[in-house]
Amino acid sequence: MRTRFDGLSEFLSRRGRMKLLQILRDDNQSYEQIAQCLDVNRSTVYRWFHDPQKHPSNKTTDKIIDLAKLSSPKALKAVLIEEITKFINLANKRLELVSRCQVQMLS
Repeated sequence: MRTRFDGLSEFLSRRGRMKLLQILRDDNQSYEQIAQCLDVNRSTVYRWFHDPQKHPSNKTTDKIIDLAKLSSPKALKAVLIEEITKFINLANKRLELVSRCQVQMLS
């Protein structure tokens, strides 16, 4: 079975996506300006910032990454490295847990 792969955006947590949006806000971009650049409604951007259950889709996150790169490449890099590090740490913890369970099952 083949599934669509959305690239880098698939690996960004909700928290990471919001940090990228904050880069745009820190660059003094209004909700309206961000919405226009992302081709979404201003109220959608507002909800992303004020409702922790709402966050950008993978497609929109790709656009946010591009905008953040223009706005602050260093801040973008810092967020991406933080996200990658968290992902690796979580994966390692999960693998350690699985290994311990396998050892216990074999004992």
